[in-house]
Amino acid sequence: MTNKSEGAPRLFTVPAKPRTRTSDVLLTLIEFTNHPKVTLRSLTERFGDRTFGMLLVLVAIFSVIPFVSLIVGPLITLLGLQMAVGLTKTWLPRSVLDWQLSPEGVRTALCVFEPRVRAIERYVRPRWQFTEASF
Repeated sequence: MTNKSEGAPRLFTVPAKPRTRTSDVLLTLIEFTNHPKVTLRSLTERFGDRTFGMLLVLVAIFSVIPFVSLIVGPLITLLGLQMAVGLTKTWLPRSVLDWQLSPEGVRTALCVFEPRVRAIERYVRPRWQFTEASF
């Protein structure tokens, strides 16, 4: 029998540095939109471990447009299934990831979205770090 302290994750550890706020990630994305080529792939790479949540919010925003939900619905289902299976990184079809997005449009959407996220962050607190340990 192996010693529990060897190789097992510690349950009550505190991260070395605090996690950046989502609103700060959005601000860096706003700066990134100064580049001439903005794709969904480039945005998802910069979201990091927040990709699932941010993509779900981003995709859900577009679902209010009539008939767009025919495309958005399966995309939300695909993301949900990936989360249910336990993937840590999103998988989307290459054609979806490589869509060329308007940098001005993305910048405008992020500028509208960022203050709302910052307002939510005043009420939402980080979860307990020990709940992220794998057993």
